Amino acid sequence: MTLTTLRNWQTQGAIANRFCLIQTYPLNTDRFVQTRDIQLINDDGIGYYVSCPPFSVILPYLVFNLLRLRPSVLGLRAINLVCHLVAAVLIYLIAISILPTTKWRNSGAVMAATLFIFLPANMWFYSNTYSWDILWQYTWILGFACW
Repeated sequence: MTLTTLRNWQTQGAIANRFCLIQTYPLNTDRFVQTRDIQLINDDGIGYYVSCPPFSVILPYLVFNLLRLRPSVLGLRAINLVCHLVAAVLIYLIAISILPTTKWRNSGAVMAATLFIFLPANMWFYSNTYSWDILWQYTWILGFACW
């Protein structure tokens, strides 16, 4: 879903589509096609995904445009892994702030960050998927770190 939207925005323009999560490619033969990702089809036969906020797709769109890269699975994985690294650093900082000041404080924070990095669910989701729910996990972690 994310990659389809990114490719459509790259060819048709994100502003031209009002940052709607378009799921229909620009060819006339692709119109009025119903898939599991298309939840709304307008009168022109263009399908949209409407269940998640567009910022989760705007962020990689900006990254790909700033780096002048074509949207790809590898690029989405790289964005996710960079965000995962930043989240691990934030988990470390959160643990430092809540653990009592002892000689084990730093070790406990490193352990928390290491667990976050190497938990099987985190490793699978952060390296194989990019969607709005993954982005929300990053914003929750950032919120706790700033709190």
